[in-house]
Amino acid sequence: MTVTLHANGVTGRAAIYTFSKNNTVLNNPYSYLNLIKMHSDLGYLSFKPAVTKTLVVAAGSGNVPSKFRSLLMGSHGQSGVPFCKATFRYDTISNLERPMIGAVPVVWTVNDDGLHIVTLTLGISAGSLFVIEQRSHAVMPSTRNIIVTAYVSDTVF
Repeated sequence: MTVTLHANGVTGRAAIYTFSKNNTVLNNPYSYLNLIKMHSDLGYLSFKPAVTKTLVVAAGSGNVPSKFRSLLMGSHGQSGVPFCKATFRYDTISNLERPMIGAVPVVWTVNDDGLHIVTLTLGISAGSLFVIEQRSHAVMPSTRNIIVTAYVSDTVF
């Protein structure tokens, strides 16, 4: 398969596509979306930081009422529902950010009564960002502080 980087200095158009060099693909991207990997005329989402918050995943002592809880992060500042993405890091390893994609395990230990896991999932509503915490056990062996940074798109759908 041929992959082409094609640019036109006069028009300012640039594209990467899976086809041999072709001005039609460069000048009419909407007709060749199946070939295009990137094109300067197509709109791409941009993201901006919205909220950073430290979430405390508490060990508990039998007083955690549920294995599920919703943790409000704050307002995303957009009218409508934007796309969102997030990263997380542990407060003890401050320079290592990890993507939050789906249900992300943030705590896992093997204890006498089995494997203990806590997962976090990013959620969004028309006004707010939140994180859903899900636990395998109501009582966990240790407390962890998880720093979550959520980003929202400039485009609202």
